[in-house]
Amino acid sequence: MATSNPITLRTIGAGLAVVGVIVLAISSFQAYELHSVIHSWTPVTGQFVRADQRNEKINVTVQTGRADRYLVTWTFRYSINGTQHENTATPGTHGTYDQMMTWMTRFRPGQQVVIHYNPANPDEISAAAYDWPTFSHAAWVGVWGLGILALGLVLRAMMPAS
Repeated sequence: MATSNPITLRTIGAGLAVVGVIVLAISSFQAYELHSVIHSWTPVTGQFVRADQRNEKINVTVQTGRADRYLVTWTFRYSINGTQHENTATPGTHGTYDQMMTWMTRFRPGQQVVIHYNPANPDEISAAAYDWPTFSHAAWVGVWGLGILALGLVLRAMMPAS
C-alpha cells in the first residue's frame, strides 16, 4: 500500500527559509527605525527624572499559566527654544525581568542625557543612541531570523529535488 506524503522536508525547509527572511526583514526594519530617529530627529540634552515600570501578565495556558511582559518608561525634562518640556520615552519594546532591570538602571536621576525630539512634535522624544541597549532587540530578532533561515536551508539540502 503506497502512501502519498505531499509535505516533504524540502517543502518545510522552503517554508522555514521564507519565515527566516521575513524575520530578518522585521529586524532590519526595527534597526532602520532606530537609526532614522537618531539621524533625523533633533538632539537635545535632557535631564533624566525617573524610570517607571509596568508588568503585564499574559495568560498563556488554560491552567493558570502566565508570562510576564515588562514595560519601562523614562521621564526626561528638556528645553527647546526656552520652552520647558517633560515627556516620556521607552526602550521601544517590552522585555524580560532582566532586560527591564537593565532599562530601569540605564540612567540615574539628575543625569544629563542626549535625547532626540521629533521636530514636527517636540513632545515626542526618544532616548535611542548608537549602543547595545538600543539595538539589542533588533539584533536578537535578527539572530532568530538567521537561525530559522539556516534551519530551512539545511532541511532543503537534506532532501533531493523530486
